Amino acid sequence: MKNGYFTGGDPAANRLTFAQAAESPCASCPTTPCCAYLPLGKVRLETLTEVDHARFLLNFERIELGLFRTGRWELFYRAPCRFLDPAQGACQIHDQPEQPRVCRHYNPYRCWYKTSLAGDTDDFLRVDRRRLEALLPLLVFDGQGRLVDVPGWAAMGAAFRPLPMPGWPVEGDLPAADPMDQAWREEAACGASGAATATHTYADLADPCAGCEAWCCRAVLLPHDKPATATNLDFLRFMLGFPGLSVGVAEADWQLIVRTTCRHLVGGRCAAYGQPERPLECKYLDAWGCAPRVRLGRPRPPGYLRLSLEHFDALTALAAFDADGRITRLPAATAVREHIETCWREAADPSVPAPSRRRDATRRPKCR
Repeated sequence: MKNGYFTGGDPAANRLTFAQAAESPCASCPTTPCCAYLPLGKVRLETLTEVDHARFLLNFERIELGLFRTGRWELFYRAPCRFLDPAQGACQIHDQPEQPRVCRHYNPYRCWYKTSLAGDTDDFLRVDRRRLEALLPLLVFDGQGRLVDVPGWAAMGAAFRPLPMPGWPVEGDLPAADPMDQAWREEAACGASGAATATHTYADLADPCAGCEAWCCRAVLLPHDKPATATNLDFLRFMLGFPGLSVGVAEADWQLIVRTTCRHLVGGRCAAYGQPERPLECKYLDAWGCAPRVRLGRPRPPGYLRLSLEHFDALTALAAFDADGRITRLPAATAVREHIETCWREAADPSVPAPSRRRDATRRPKCR
C-alpha cells in the first residue's frame, strides 16, 4: 500500500501471510548487531579541530563513526554485550529483572540496526580510520579552519567502496576489568583514603609522562550528560553492559570511559610521535593537565568515581525520583564511593559487631 492505495507490491519479493510477517524479526537475525554496536553519542565535524578529534578517536580499537544521510555524525563502540550468548545469538538475561528496559521494549519490527548495518546503505555509512583517511583529502577548509566543502553522498560512498567494513559477529579480544578496581578494593579494605601525597621539586615535573602507564592511550573519555530521569539511568545500565565501558562521576561533569587501546601505542609509548599521522590533539596535549592520568591511573582519584555495571545498584539506591521518574536527588561521587566501600567491608568481615550498621539501617540503603 502506498499513499492509501494498494499497489500490488513487488512480485519478486518474499510473499508472507500476516502471521508469518508478524513473527519476531529477531528470529531471522543471525548476527544480533543491536547487541554489538553501541551508540556513544553525537559528534560534530564542522572544523579542523573537530575533524582531527575524529581522527584521534578512530585510532582506538573498536571505535567507529557513523554518518547519516541527514549529515549527523555519531560515535559507536563495536563490541558484544556481556550478556550476549555468541553461540545462540540470544540475550542471557532476556525477560529477567536485570535486563534493561531499553532492550525489553525495543521494537524489533522497526529495527534500525538490522537494516542499517547489513552494509553501506542509502541512509547510513560506517566510517573507520581507513575511510576517514580516504575522506580527508576531499575536505576543504577556510582560513579559520572551518569546514566549507565536503563530497556529496554518492562521491563519499564511492570513496569508501574499496574499503569494506568488518562484518558480524565481532571478533577479537575484549577489554579486561578495570586494572585499578582491585587496588581500590584493597585501599578500601584497610580504610586508606588513597596513596600518600608525595613531594616533588619543580624539576621533577619537567616530564609528566615519565613513568606514566600511558593512560591517555588506553582509554577514551567522552562527555556524558548527568542522568535526569529513570530512563536515562536505564540507558546507562544498558551501556555499562558492554565490556570496557564505565562511567566517570564528578561534581562538575560525567564522562563515559571506554577502555580501548590506541593503535599507535607500542611498548608503552606513541609509535607515531613526530610523524604526520599523529593527531594534533596529541601533539599539543599539555601533559601537566592530563585528565586520564589522574582519573584512570589512581585507585581513588579525588572528587572522581569510576562506576562499572557492578556498582550500578549503589548509584540507583542513593538516587530519588518523583512519580514521573524524574530524578530529584542524584548522589555525589563521594556518597556513592562511601556506600560501595562500606558494602565491601561488611561483606569481607560480617562477623564483626557493628551496632552502627543496625543503627544506620534506616538511613542507609542496603548493600546489594
